[in-house]
Amino acid sequence: MKENSSINDVTFETQSQITQKPLSQRDKKKIKQQLVLTSIIAFFAICLFGAIFYFISSTLKSNDGFGAIPFIMFGIIGLVFTFIIGYMFMSTIKDARSGVKNVIEGIIEDKRLDIKKSSSNRVHGTGARGARSSGSSTKRYYYITVHGTQHKIDYKMFNEVSVGDYVYFEMTPKSGILLDYKLLEKGEKTQQKSLHKGFTHANYPASKIKEAPMQKREVDNLHQYYTQKRNYRLRIMGFLSIPIIGLWYYGFPFLLLFIFPVPIILLYQLYKLIRLYLNYKKSIDSNRKKMITTFITDKTYVTIKNNNRLTIKYKLKTTYKTIDVKEELYDFMNIDEEIILHQPLYLNTYTFGITYEEVYYEN
Repeated sequence: MKENSSINDVTFETQSQITQKPLSQRDKKKIKQQLVLTSIIAFFAICLFGAIFYFISSTLKSNDGFGAIPFIMFGIIGLVFTFIIGYMFMSTIKDARSGVKNVIEGIIEDKRLDIKKSSSNRVHGTGARGARSSGSSTKRYYYITVHGTQHKIDYKMFNEVSVGDYVYFEMTPKSGILLDYKLLEKGEKTQQKSLHKGFTHANYPASKIKEAPMQKREVDNLHQYYTQKRNYRLRIMGFLSIPIIGLWYYGFPFLLLFIFPVPIILLYQLYKLIRLYLNYKKSIDSNRKKMITTFITDKTYVTIKNNNRLTIKYKLKTTYKTIDVKEELYDFMNIDEEIILHQPLYLNTYTFGITYEEVYYEN
């Protein structure tokens, strides 16, 4: 990524060090609230584990030859959860006892959204009576990089600050609770952002959008993009159709009431598929593309961990829309710089490439 001017580097270098201050009464109240929240989570967890243990014990009595594996798995999960809750609780208590907080000032060098997805299959009961169910969860964590160090923050702060802004924020040393933050100054590259605010995708000025013929490579790329999206939606529709067709075939259509979101999601996917096809066809028939002049207003990279699979996406937020870009483009493009987006005439979800400083980069 391009660096800020050397003058700014020197100015902020001396102010970006982490210092400590005594906790205020407001800070102590926030820490106590965190302790209460952790206690509530622990209470409900104990109730849940107690119910599961009771279920396993009941199953043990009604099934001969039932092994100890469920108890072992239950014990491992319980220990892991106890360790996590215990660590959170003890860290918060140490912060309360220490009486101090970390204070950080500096330029935001980067932003990261960390998405963790997990799915699991669970077995209830044993043998032929065992029933399987699946569950999934998604958690989002927000980070900013200041003076080369990542700091975990909340969504509100993440949404309000941008790369290049000069910020002040306070955190607890052990548990990392965000106590307070302030946007002290817009960075050299972000001070001009207000000049470009007010534009949205719907009201973007027509004077900043031009049309040009699509090149053959762009037509081929558009066809490849359409094929991937079409196949993706068809797979989702096929998966959603299985329980609907099964219940209908075996004469239990009334049970669809218990899975009512599934037919609705299926119809929505069908609508999106039809819309994708119509917009693709119109774009191909017109053989034209849009060239949108816009300005970069923020940068964020997203890490998505789905079980053991890691995906990284790099995003540029512009006055027209937020787009996914390649890592090399993300690295050397800065806030408030002008770029030109090349997009199909009727498919705003796809970007052919970007013109930056009169050089075209395929996306």
